[in-house]
Amino acid sequence: MNIDRTSYPQTIYPVGHGYDLRPKNVVPIGIIIHTTNGNSGSTLAGEARYLQNSSGVSTHYLVGKGGEIIEFLAPGPYRAWHAGQTPAKWTNADTIGIENHFALGEVWTPAQRTALTELVQQLMADFAIPASQVTTHRAVALPPGRKIDPSGWTDSEFNQWRAALVPVNGLSPAWRLTLLSAPRATQAQVWAQFANRPGDPYNERDLREVIFPAYFAQATAVGLDPIIAICQSAHETGRWTSFWSQRPQRNPAGIAVTGQWWDAQPANEPAAYNPNRGRWERGVSFASWADEAIPQHLGRLLAFALPQGAGTAAQRALIDRALSLRPFPAQARGSAVVLAALGRVHNPSGIGWASPGADYGDRLAALVTATIAR
Repeated sequence: MNIDRTSYPQTIYPVGHGYDLRPKNVVPIGIIIHTTNGNSGSTLAGEARYLQNSSGVSTHYLVGKGGEIIEFLAPGPYRAWHAGQTPAKWTNADTIGIENHFALGEVWTPAQRTALTELVQQLMADFAIPASQVTTHRAVALPPGRKIDPSGWTDSEFNQWRAALVPVNGLSPAWRLTLLSAPRATQAQVWAQFANRPGDPYNERDLREVIFPAYFAQATAVGLDPIIAICQSAHETGRWTSFWSQRPQRNPAGIAVTGQWWDAQPANEPAAYNPNRGRWERGVSFASWADEAIPQHLGRLLAFALPQGAGTAAQRALIDRALSLRPFPAQARGSAVVLAALGRVHNPSGIGWASPGADYGDRLAALVTATIAR
């Protein structure tokens, strides 16, 4: 099963353009199946563009007649406006919406039915959704009779299909671990995973009393998982042993470090002299971890996690602070809800923290899961 997550991201538009964020601590508990019911002969691309650009309606997925699967919104953090008025537990906040490219009078293709089955079974596994919580739009739309979709599929046929659904193995952690989350581990677990070693530039006091507590306090205050931020910092800096992470640079995650260098100090570029290489290298230095470095790191992560204009006042203030130091592409705002999308090749905007970053999310996820297991 291949899911196209890059061609039609709804998050090119700010929150409120056909979608918004799920309420805090709310996860999807049901799946609603729809059909587009557009004009006969319409193209999948045309239907996808309509769903992406609509300001009043959206969906998480669109399944094509040839078995194509398009993701408009990551189903964990985002609430698609797909169901309209429904009973409790079947609202947009509670459900994942799946549209199928289909017009009245057409016939479902085997490829489309197979792709829909695989997608639903994957989502059942990812979110612990039982088959009984998979339904048709017409079954839950209020008032009764308001909707007829999924068209071309009788209730008895649908019920037979639903009875055969079985959850499959979940997505890899890189696609499941969201940046916005309560702490997934404790500071004690972080220390067990990243205890300093003899000869490390940062000692136990630096890590346990300054750096780790600052990450926990500041990340938790803005809804970021501090474990993800700490693991990214450890990965980017070789467990805080790299030149850029050491004093006086204190750069926590390669911010503005591009590999560019000069023999003499550049005039209008952020740079630091690397005595090991005898040259000036591009990058940003910070006067302290708690007051400067960590807020800058967290602010940029938030910019990846939240679309422009979204978030609390505290989240927006931290993003503004980070972006005032170094610009951030507008199209990348809200483009990395999950770890995998921090790699450019998996990011719907074509921009990422790492480039090309094909396995960047997997490496971060491995550190996060190892820390949780401590």
